[in-house]
Amino acid sequence: MKIDLKQVEEAAKQLYIRACKLLPPDIKTGFARLDKGETDATAKSVLGTMIKNITVAEANDNLLCQDTGIPIYNVTIGRGVDVDGYALKQAIATGCARATKEHPLRSSVVHPVTRKNEHTSCGRLVPVINIDFIPDASAARRTSACTCPRLPPRARWAPRVKTRKVQNWRPNSPRRSTCWASARRVSAAIRRPSPCT
Repeated sequence: MKIDLKQVEEAAKQLYIRACKLLPPDIKTGFARLDKGETDATAKSVLGTMIKNITVAEANDNLLCQDTGIPIYNVTIGRGVDVDGYALKQAIATGCARATKEHPLRSSVVHPVTRKNEHTSCGRLVPVINIDFIPDASAARRTSACTCPRLPPRARWAPRVKTRKVQNWRPNSPRRSTCWASARRVSAAIRRPSPCT
């Protein structure tokens, strides 16, 4: 089976846009469960705002978050698939760059040394492209995910949840673990295995 790289490019573009616009149902369910069980007034208010933001963004076909994060593509290839690996990666990167420029999305990817932003969401080792191989002779599946503060590591939630308790928050602050109980509950409840794998 020969892969059409133009189709890969278009799929990569559409997947990146979709990943930034649509939240998977299990994550929405997690937010609803959190909102129902949350007792802290500040955390409940923040969760309510986030849930409303998700609803409004999806109703208006808008981005869930202004920060489009780092694009991640998980590619599964069957043993009977004929594809040039380098050209495949280039097609995915081109699709990602087209999504950023044509949609348009805000690119926060910068060069690691010069800090220059090409406004393509692409750069050194970005987008992240994970390739896996399976025994199915004809399979070729492409999936993308978008990292964003809506699904952050625990430290990113901390400054948004209880800002009155710590004025000078630092990611490695020893006080972080005692001050961010609600942030940990939010982070732990919505963290799930990636739907892309």
